[in-house]
Amino acid sequence: MEIETTHRRKRITDFFFTSKLVNPFRDRFSSGSKNRHLSSPAPITTETRPLDPSPLGQAQSSQSSQSLGSSVEQSYVISQGTDSLASSGLSRGAIARRDRVFKEIEDHFAGKDEGKPLLIKRKLLYTEYRSLCKLISESTDKKFRDYFNQQLRYDYGRYEKDEQFVIRMSSPYHDCMAGSINTHITDWLKDVREKQSLYKGKICKDQETIDVAKKIKATLGSRVNLSRDTGDPAGDKKYPDLSFRFKDPETIGPGLVVEVAWSQRDLNLPRIARNYIEKTNGRVRTVIGIQLYDIYKSRRIGGLYTGTATFSIWKAEYHSSGNVVTNCTVQDQAFRDADGNPNPGGTIRLSLRDFIYEKTAEKIKAFQSPDLIISPEKLSEFFVDALEQGQAEETNNKGIKANTENENVAEQVAVPTHDAAAQSQVAPENPAPQIVQETETAQPAPNPARYVRNMWENRLRRRQHSIH
Repeated sequence: MEIETTHRRKRITDFFFTSKLVNPFRDRFSSGSKNRHLSSPAPITTETRPLDPSPLGQAQSSQSSQSLGSSVEQSYVISQGTDSLASSGLSRGAIARRDRVFKEIEDHFAGKDEGKPLLIKRKLLYTEYRSLCKLISESTDKKFRDYFNQQLRYDYGRYEKDEQFVIRMSSPYHDCMAGSINTHITDWLKDVREKQSLYKGKICKDQETIDVAKKIKATLGSRVNLSRDTGDPAGDKKYPDLSFRFKDPETIGPGLVVEVAWSQRDLNLPRIARNYIEKTNGRVRTVIGIQLYDIYKSRRIGGLYTGTATFSIWKAEYHSSGNVVTNCTVQDQAFRDADGNPNPGGTIRLSLRDFIYEKTAEKIKAFQSPDLIISPEKLSEFFVDALEQGQAEETNNKGIKANTENENVAEQVAVPTHDAAAQSQVAPENPAPQIVQETETAQPAPNPARYVRNMWENRLRRRQHSIH
């Protein structure tokens, strides 16, 4: 009899766990509301909110905070309504990664970038990157859109293994180094235009060469599209420290780029050069990478850094099959030794043709290609100038920060004289006891499965009792 009762109990329990009849009981207790009814739950509705005019996420009421969720979601709303999982087509993890990058962009737009690393790297898949670009393009804040499209310096490559979204922070070290190289190359182009440059040991006076030099212009921090579809707003992009472009209707992007890196700004220069050259199918013909290593060491030793600094050069190789490969012509050539002295073999040598896309150069009439030479003494001079300017700016920023902190402390310590009497009063020996309001402890949510099991076990017991 006991075995038969056990089997019967198991059949009844299994039936109600597998049957749809268990759903009303589950709905009855899952909501936790006072009106425990068996009707189906109300449909979920979404509220379309107007777009916040400021993308900085202004303070909102607690009610709106709960309805929108995270602080990132409070600062933007997609024009079609709430960005649900169904409408975006992204998983929760994908939306979290996208929102994290969006928050970083917000902080940069608001100037909240103090103390952040010079390279901010965030994992972002291509679908998430497209969603991010779409989200920003639908913002009604034109200044925020322009900042993302024109001012924010970031890199993204969909075909790279890590698929990272990299925000490049500005620094006086690399700005000064890139600026000095820009000035030197610009002066050399001016010499070519004014017939003061050398070609094979002679003054270059060729008019066609002069006309070519006039069309080469420097662009600091200009965007380079690496996608085959250059009009794709969500295509691969990079923002080099310095670039030079040959002005021609058929030429898209620069022909030469310069990147500056050190340990605190650890760029993968070989991979970056390969992406520039091969992703643009050789439109970027030459890449110069400057590696300054640990220049921040100068702050620890109390003087200018005396370590090694090198450069590398990559150039495009155009094959008859139409393929373009990257060739490293100079690799890690030191222009400054470990003692801080210029290295005699560390000279950068380029030509005018290195600035121009090969197919564009073939269409131009025969022109001479004067040599561009940057001596190790010049490079070391640029390096020292960058160190001095960077240290001066850091010292100035520390002074401003210290003065601000001292002013804040002084304001907190200062006490008005008319409150002295009130502060001198002695507290009573037996202060009134504080009334602590007891809060009702949250009860655990009922278990619908246990409720069904208990109900049918009770019915079974009553039936057995009536039989006996």
